[in-house]
Amino acid sequence: MKSPSAQLQIDLQQAAEHHRAGRLNDAIALYRKAVASDPRNADITQMLALAQHQSGNDAEAIPLFNRALMLDPANVSALQNLLELYRRQGNWDKVLECARKLTNLRPADSEIRMLYAGALAQAGRLDEAAPAYQKLLESQPTNIQAQHSLAEIYRLQKKFSLAEPEFQKLVRLRPNDVQAWVGLADSLRWQYKMEPWLAASQRAVQIDPNSVDALHQLGWALLDLARPREALPLVERAIRLSPREPRLYWLRGFILLMLGEYPQGWNNYESRWEVTGLNLKRPSLGRPQWRGEDLRGKTVYLFPEQGLGDTLQFIRYAPLILERGAKDVFVATPPEIESLLARSMPGIKLLRPGDPLPEIDFQCPIMSLPLAFGTTLENVPAKVPYLTPDPVAVTKWKERLSQYPGLKVGLAWAGRPTNPNDFHRSTTLQKLRGLAGIPGIQFVSLQKGYASDQAKQVPELGMIDWTSELNDFADTAALVGALDHVISICTSITHLSGAMGKPTSTILSYTADFRWMLDRDDSPWYPSIKLFRQPTYGEWDSVVQNVRKALSDLR
Repeated sequence: MKSPSAQLQIDLQQAAEHHRAGRLNDAIALYRKAVASDPRNADITQMLALAQHQSGNDAEAIPLFNRALMLDPANVSALQNLLELYRRQGNWDKVLECARKLTNLRPADSEIRMLYAGALAQAGRLDEAAPAYQKLLESQPTNIQAQHSLAEIYRLQKKFSLAEPEFQKLVRLRPNDVQAWVGLADSLRWQYKMEPWLAASQRAVQIDPNSVDALHQLGWALLDLARPREALPLVERAIRLSPREPRLYWLRGFILLMLGEYPQGWNNYESRWEVTGLNLKRPSLGRPQWRGEDLRGKTVYLFPEQGLGDTLQFIRYAPLILERGAKDVFVATPPEIESLLARSMPGIKLLRPGDPLPEIDFQCPIMSLPLAFGTTLENVPAKVPYLTPDPVAVTKWKERLSQYPGLKVGLAWAGRPTNPNDFHRSTTLQKLRGLAGIPGIQFVSLQKGYASDQAKQVPELGMIDWTSELNDFADTAALVGALDHVISICTSITHLSGAMGKPTSTILSYTADFRWMLDRDDSPWYPSIKLFRQPTYGEWDSVVQNVRKALSDLR
């Protein structure tokens, strides 16, 4: 009779032969027998775990690998296998536990250090992953994977000033790496370094003319530099290469709308709901979106989706829905404009946040109304005013303003800083100080929010500032109603003033929003608005001088 140890050796030899030959069930049976004979042998336990894993039975493999580690805590192979199993499960706490143990066992092993940094990144612990990659790059400055990962982490964290030099290092290491150039372009984009952004995007497309990421990046760069006609064929090519990407149609929508190609533009703009990162929220109502169907006897629910200015611009369509025979139109109304809409649109039923939703037949996002109405440049519903202030409040403001001589001109120079386009559209009151000293002009601040204190910082403008008394848009509309003229950047004040039919000078950055289109000084949406555009990117002085001349001509 063979001794137990001899029999164990025979079983292990046969198990190994079965294992090598891919006869995993036979190997598992013999490994189990061997483990029963020598339960404290870490190597045998690990072989059983490996065979179970290779047979697809990870539920059995994981506790066996853990058992092997308990018997031999320095078992690197078992840790690596266990880490991979936990990664497949998405159990990031366990992945990191394994990665830390591996790093402690082999602190000088660059492969293991990469593994640990990668585990931190995949677990979403970017603040820890970045220094892990930095430390690795100190000893391995040409580690392409680590360099790329560090740059991407900074980009994901929106730390673009940190991402840019890391991508610069990457393109020096790999000058023909299209993704490195795309990453560099994106980090430049969000620092508003327009010409470098354009150059990096062009280089990416030059390296790979069929890279969808590169075409997408260059398309945005050209659009933001007011060159949509050059951007369009690039985006069309990207769509042919990857026809299922919503971000491409969204970009094409912006381009077409800027070019005045409204029917196709509105249709492409609908893709915004599917674009990753926009975080637009559509309520789950279980009702179809209205796209122009017969509304006689039907009930429609409208909801805002983006900024207040967008809502003020497109709420003009709500009464037109009633004119099409709708029984009721309900509007989910931001509190800031509730009172104003109640006065301006008495036939519309306003819903406050938290109000129960009545039975409806259709729902529609407010910014999808131009599509539903088949809006073209020729049929924009531009009848103003469609927003009306309280006449009693307007009279009171006029009485207060009457003590000041000259024309009363409202001024708004900054928008909501969370708007992605705010860096382009907003300015500072300091940059508008060239408007000071126009005879017969009295400026009145309409600026709310973070930039309102600037009204005190440019005393030469002689600004009246009563904005602390403006609690909502009904209050602001009453003050606007008492003014002779309004000057504003592309923000909610411009839409309010334009919707009231107030003469308005809208000052636009070179990177103007699609709704203002190209090369025109008027707006099909607001007959009372005149546009003043930057001739080159970032140059406000000539805009100020042109507005100054226009104000002087008003007297």
